[in-house]
Amino acid sequence: MGRAVTAIVLIATGVAAQAAGYAGPLFDTHLHYNQEAWDGNTGPFPPGEALARMQRNGVKAIIANSR
Repeated sequence: MGRAVTAIVLIATGVAAQAAGYAGPLFDTHLHYNQEAWDGNTGPFPPGEALARMQRNGVKAIIANSR
């Protein structure tokens, strides 16, 4: 019986912990944006549009590198 009570408490605690959504800022540390993504003429998104999309979606900081 003790295990059953413990299991119920753990499940109830887990459900309660998952109920709250995260409302904090987004921080993207995994960004692939290099020559293959935009060569100056073609690509899915020019740099300005990529940045605007991130800003619209609440991304506050970006760590970007290139090879």
